[in-house]
Amino acid sequence: MGSSGLLSFHPVELKVYRFIKKHGIILPGEHILLGVSGGPDSIAMVHILLNLRKLLDAKYSVLHVNHGIRPESFQEEEFVIRSMKELKVANVIVEHFDVLSLCKEKRLSIEMGARLCRHEALESTRKRIGAHKIALAHQANDQGEELILRLFRGASFEGLEGMRPLEEDRNIVRPLLSISRREILSYLQEKNIPYLKDPSNLSSDFQRNRVRLELLPLAEDIFKRPVVKILNRFADIAAKENDYWRKEIENHWRKICPEEGINKVTLAIDQFVLTPVALQRRLIRHVFYRFLGSCYGISYAQIEAARRLIIESQPGRSVRIRGLIWLKGKEYVIVEGIENLEIENRIEEFLPIPGIWTGTDCRAPFLVETRLYQYEKWRFEDIIKSLKKPFQNSEIQEYIALMDYDCVKEPIVLRNWHQGDRFQPLGMNGHSKKIQDYLTDLRIPKHLKNSILLIVDREKICWVVGYRLDDRVKVTPQTKKILEIKVKYFTKP
Repeated sequence: MGSSGLLSFHPVELKVYRFIKKHGIILPGEHILLGVSGGPDSIAMVHILLNLRKLLDAKYSVLHVNHGIRPESFQEEEFVIRSMKELKVANVIVEHFDVLSLCKEKRLSIEMGARLCRHEALESTRKRIGAHKIALAHQANDQGEELILRLFRGASFEGLEGMRPLEEDRNIVRPLLSISRREILSYLQEKNIPYLKDPSNLSSDFQRNRVRLELLPLAEDIFKRPVVKILNRFADIAAKENDYWRKEIENHWRKICPEEGINKVTLAIDQFVLTPVALQRRLIRHVFYRFLGSCYGISYAQIEAARRLIIESQPGRSVRIRGLIWLKGKEYVIVEGIENLEIENRIEEFLPIPGIWTGTDCRAPFLVETRLYQYEKWRFEDIIKSLKKPFQNSEIQEYIALMDYDCVKEPIVLRNWHQGDRFQPLGMNGHSKKIQDYLTDLRIPKHLKNSILLIVDREKICWVVGYRLDDRVKVTPQTKKILEIKVKYFTKP
């Protein structure tokens, strides 16, 4: 189509069209499954792609997932069906899930359960109807928010590439990443297109909402720059850089790793030490990815622990990180996975403050609840009295910790303890102790040691759950705000 023909399209539609062509998101003749919730982003995506259908030579189907969580779920479903019928979308599919029952059965958080249901519905439907790709309606603001969240959760440079326009391995495309939320709302208003509003998007109880409603507007006000656009540009740069490094890893892997088995990797020390530090760190991440299928939750400190073992430690030394044993010999470092049970039950989860998270370890399902309140001496003393008699019965074991919130460096993470972990036990005047030694002193049986959980912040261990608080987060007369963390184990289904 010539340039004169393109003039009939809305500027937002043209912007999306150019983005799709630039990244090869939708190819001629492809069948695309559109994930539609009924919100402004997904509704705009449907309208834009339908208007571009002839230009793209594409076929569309729509999937709406009804999670059954809120009373208005069926009203949202009816809205999507009605809207798609008005747009003459031929194939509209609705999948129903009882997310609450699933979460209870699988002992998952509601957020995780809903996400798993959506992913399962989208991929199974794509295969069933023979669609080539799944289109999700993430836009530029979503990308900016995601980058901010990942950055402050300690993501590596690999994580800071954000969401890609095209994920071939997952058959996912994001055609709206080049346009902002403001452009989408303006587009819908100009064309008088109705959409659903989710009131939870305005709640300050969720980190993402606070980034959207508070942090990003503040940054734009301070710097007088288009912060979302800059973040998206950085994500694109990071993606290109990561593509380069992945090729470098492929080129170096055979030299670094002369022997590779199902549960074992051998690293040549002499070859490893010749590589730049940046490549060393990425090679170590590659090892974790190879064993665990993901580098989610792998921290900078853990990467450095493995790297220092390879280049600095004496032969015979070892380190255990996230279910892997790294053992140094004279010429090689052997990396092996440990017992499958431990790997399957490892935990490393960010905890909301305030909020509730549920999960399961090798002992039982459990719930973690965090709360904040102002320090009040009378209330604190009453709580201390109650802590002297921890609540336990045959079905529930509850542990409570009170911390000085200003001494905790967010985000906080619930995880298993690792070899080499140290903390400063309350009452030891700032002296540190290895977690392993601390648990040994308590004569905790070996089969129970692996199930001990920690609450850690960005810098330190804050609490050995059920045993001892770290001295650096204790409540003092100078405390202004208290962070209360409750961990409840449900020992019977």
